Amino acid sequence: MPFSVTPEGWGAFMCDVFDQWIRHDVGRIFVQLFDNLLGVWMGEPATLCTMQPTCGQSLLVEQNGDVFSCDHFVFPAYKLGSLRQHSLEEMAASPFQQQFGAAKANLSSRCQNCTWRFACYGGCPKHRICMDGGERQNYLCKGYLEFFQHVTPYIECDASIIIESSTRRAYYPHRRHDCG
Repeated sequence: MPFSVTPEGWGAFMCDVFDQWIRHDVGRIFVQLFDNLLGVWMGEPATLCTMQPTCGQSLLVEQNGDVFSCDHFVFPAYKLGSLRQHSLEEMAASPFQQQFGAAKANLSSRCQNCTWRFACYGGCPKHRICMDGGERQNYLCKGYLEFFQHVTPYIECDASIIIESSTRRAYYPHRRHDCG
């Protein structure tokens, strides 16, 4: 038995969760990935780091005051310091952290040419473990592609409704009727 979900399994799972959310939970339950996806479709900046062009804005602070570059990189090599010796602002602005965040923008040629780049930007750098022609590729890429293709009709419909309505509250009651 594998220790991790397959990319296809992850994509199918996310499609299933999205379908359940569309049918039963829109306007009642917030799903960060879905709301971020809707936002980026509308031209808003993502708040979820995995969907941003760069990362490094979400530092992790341990209970002992140790600060790391990210909650996905809690390893000694990514320890920025401790709140006991440095301010959070100092560590966030450090050259190491700036380089860490900018490194996410180094996308494979497949990512650079991908239709969904605006929504993904290669995902989390921690998941870039597959080699594709000498370039690192996100392990979950096939799942992301399946998921993005699946949700596109709903997200495009939702985005047009939101753009036409003045607030989200005005949009949610009509969603199921307008989007099938």
